[in-house]
Amino acid sequence: MRSSCRYFLPFYLTFFMNASFSNEVFGKFEIIEEKKSAAGKNVLLDASHVNEFKIEEVGIEKSKSSSVDLVEIFSPELSKKHHVKHRKIFLLSLDGGAIRGIVHAHVLAHLEKLLNMPIVKVFSGVSGASTGAIVALGIGIPNPERPGYPLYSAEEVQNMYLTEREHIFEKQSLSKRLRAGEGAFRPKYAPIGIEETFEKYYNDHQLSDLLIPTSVPVTEISEGKGASIMSSLKARRKASRDYLIGDVARATSAAPGFFPSKEILKDATGSDSETSLNFWDGGMFANNPSEIVLLEAQKAFPHAKLSDFVLLSIGTGEKKIKISQKESQEIGYVNGGHKMVRTILGAQKSWVDKKLKLVLGQNYIRLQVDLGEAGHKHDDVSIDYLEALYFASEQMIEESHDKIMYLKDLWDSQKSKKKSAYEYFSELQMLISIKDSIPLSNKRALHAIYEDYCVEHKLNPNNNGSVRKMIRHIKNKASLAS
Repeated sequence: MRSSCRYFLPFYLTFFMNASFSNEVFGKFEIIEEKKSAAGKNVLLDASHVNEFKIEEVGIEKSKSSSVDLVEIFSPELSKKHHVKHRKIFLLSLDGGAIRGIVHAHVLAHLEKLLNMPIVKVFSGVSGASTGAIVALGIGIPNPERPGYPLYSAEEVQNMYLTEREHIFEKQSLSKRLRAGEGAFRPKYAPIGIEETFEKYYNDHQLSDLLIPTSVPVTEISEGKGASIMSSLKARRKASRDYLIGDVARATSAAPGFFPSKEILKDATGSDSETSLNFWDGGMFANNPSEIVLLEAQKAFPHAKLSDFVLLSIGTGEKKIKISQKESQEIGYVNGGHKMVRTILGAQKSWVDKKLKLVLGQNYIRLQVDLGEAGHKHDDVSIDYLEALYFASEQMIEESHDKIMYLKDLWDSQKSKKKSAYEYFSELQMLISIKDSIPLSNKRALHAIYEDYCVEHKLNPNNNGSVRKMIRHIKNKASLAS
């Protein structure tokens, strides 16, 4: 083991001797002061970043009088004369990989420091598979004390992995492990540890609470539907699909052989307590969910061109499987099942890579690293493996320096652009939709509420300043409610 392991042992002992800690170093990963509990569901408007939560985004050319016809703006069909060049739409994809989700969190923490803002303020959509969903859901939980901002930073999500890892992958008694055959005959781990962790950090937040449009792949097995998507945008439209994010995280991370499947009521409102669905890990069909976040974004932004999207896809480290011709002839389910599964998942990820590179070109930014001697492990929570993951994360950042700086340059160029009038209108529509539970597709109802506001406050409804004033009014009211 590397000499740098001397950093690990002192804190490792301290961790078990004293549960209260702050600003200690867990190996190379910094453990930051534990945040307040997420208790109490946040019901505030979390849309102060709607610039990143744009729906059907197009530009509106400013007229000389800085006035536009809002009847046209709120209508489903927009005149072609109002279309101008789109701003870039940034998307994020996070691979599966169990304990290696620490790699995601570490790289995202680096990005937050580099860009000097939360991840949810940068990206307009995120998709995560399995452990990637755990990270994606964690960084999207709203902060009740600061509307529009997340409760947890990427570094705090990383802290969750470090402090809860042994509870999630809790070793069972020898007799239970023998009966399970280390995952061969029944799940290797009981679900109580991972479920208690989600309850602690996610509390009773639902998909619709998330600050960023989030899509999570799950594999439905009770009705044989197979590949399915749980989406925060769908949850906003249908209360019956507004699942607890702890349940969503548990469903997408229910890796066969490691954890039991997750059963969830089909109707999230509880009106039908008889019908439930059963799920396995979403990484079974989308271990690299880049394609999912792009497809979901195309539905959310139907006017956008492919060249408008910038997709950052982060892996959790890989170690390529190489099988000789002779070995391949002798592999069966018992003696080669592990290699078969890894080969299938690796092939899926590499195929998605090839497609996205072809479709998006340099705007598909893939970050991945070779795990080398550390190996491709899922449930190794030892100090040695955490150290290896730290070095792998740092290596990924170093090797991807040019790609990361390309992303930063694109983002910096976005910040220098002023919001178009339509972006303000899109933001207002989103806020009204959230506040009054009106579907975004019902433009007339949204416009009627805006007109009533203008009449009440004696404002010109065709003035862009009136739109901004109502946006500030709604946000201030949400802030006071906290």
